[in-house]
Amino acid sequence: MPGRRTASLGDPQGIGFEKLADADEDVLVAYLDRRMGNDTLVEEALLIFAARSYRKSLIFDDVLDRHPAPQQTLLDLTLHLRRRLGGGPELRGSWAEILLDRPECPAELLRLLPAWSALKARGPHPA
Repeated sequence: MPGRRTASLGDPQGIGFEKLADADEDVLVAYLDRRMGNDTLVEEALLIFAARSYRKSLIFDDVLDRHPAPQQTLLDLTLHLRRRLGGGPELRGSWAEILLDRPECPAELLRLLPAWSALKARGPHPA
């Protein structure tokens, strides 16, 4: 795809999800593999799924499994979603869809989802 990064992403200090989202999947997976144990990087990589939902082979749970505290990470990311993901309601809506589509979404996580985004993610309801 034009505009996709197909080479190294550089220093992980301060890399944001936007730069990760623009990376080719193979480059991103190799980058994460080389930096095992960098929990902040894993958190940023999780946020790319809200920005780029069309990933071919990279799976949200595979990235989540790289974090030593996956459930706490989801809680923290969701609690600070506006700061971490930005102000776009479409991104928060995508995040809500990702979490609601997971096989398990604990009540404490549901309570942290942005209410409007969570309601929209469930689609239209009959009157």
